[in-house]
Amino acid sequence: MQQSRLDHSRLGQVIVNPNLATPNDPDIFALGDCASVMLPDRESPLPTTAQAAYQQSVYLGRTLPTILEGKPVPPFRYHDFGSLVSLGGYDAYGTLGRFGLFRGGFLHGRMAQLGHALLYRRHQARIYGPVRGSLLWLADTLDTSVRRRERLA
Repeated sequence: MQQSRLDHSRLGQVIVNPNLATPNDPDIFALGDCASVMLPDRESPLPTTAQAAYQQSVYLGRTLPTILEGKPVPPFRYHDFGSLVSLGGYDAYGTLGRFGLFRGGFLHGRMAQLGHALLYRRHQARIYGPVRGSLLWLADTLDTSVRRRERLA
């Protein structure tokens, strides 16, 4: 069995082409944090974020059957939808991507908290399915409403 040599970035990520295949062996694919994806319209590799990994997984899931048939596929395209960070119940901040409805901008406070909560619940629905994800949301909501609030003096 012949061994393939995989090229790595200085961060140890596997270098891949815009179709997420390695340059030396088109039968090996990498995505997410372990992949260094350099796209033609960018000056640096894609960020190692869940957003980028999710988009790569959707792309590979859709194009892999075509690739296995030996047909050409369009290169992966990344869309930056922004990012949100929640500071617990205290505060939240976010930036809006330059793709889609908002074309950039900054979120702070309740709107950012709501956006973060919705993204979290969407993630749960993807993992557990829509019914179980909704039940988890309901259980969390009920738990929050019946739990006694403790105050530290």
